[in-house]
Amino acid sequence: MRTGLSAAMVGLMALQTPLAGIDVPAHTTGRVIVRGNLQIATRHVDGIFELVSRERTGATWQEPTVLFSAPRGQFAMASSLSPDGQRVYFETNVRTPVIAGRDDSDAWVIERAGPGWSTPRPLGAPWATPANEHALTTAATGTACLNSARPGGLGENDILCSETLDGTPVFARVLNSPAQEAFPAL
Repeated sequence: MRTGLSAAMVGLMALQTPLAGIDVPAHTTGRVIVRGNLQIATRHVDGIFELVSRERTGATWQEPTVLFSAPRGQFAMASSLSPDGQRVYFETNVRTPVIAGRDDSDAWVIERAGPGWSTPRPLGAPWATPANEHALTTAATGTACLNSARPGGLGENDILCSETLDGTPVFARVLNSPAQEAFPAL
């Protein structure tokens, strides 16, 4: 069962990160997410991590729009795009407000706001803990999963899921092992 579920998740993740034939912004690092005429990417320019979006009109990709820029010395990485294309989930070690002694990554979201995007915001508890949280992904059903190094898991990083973003994520025991599980995709 583990092999089937893992293979299915890897296959779904591959659908969300196509690169072939896509003109990605220069200095792109990490995930490039394409859904229809929308592209979300992480780029690293002059020591600054930025999340950018681009839209396609016909066969032409428009110039990237910066959605989030991490301060120098911190990072941000695109995780996923909601199935309806209305929310971008990403991970960053930026803190608002700053929490002394914490440098772990947490899940954040940016939402569509008319023709543009909202101000980025952290998802907060229970999706954020003093452990690292990575690769939040959501399904059209509302289910949300991420991988985390929080205590209580079976390995170094484990996958946690909840039926909704309003719920508390729990360890997906059927997917976790003493090894490191990462990048769930729904």
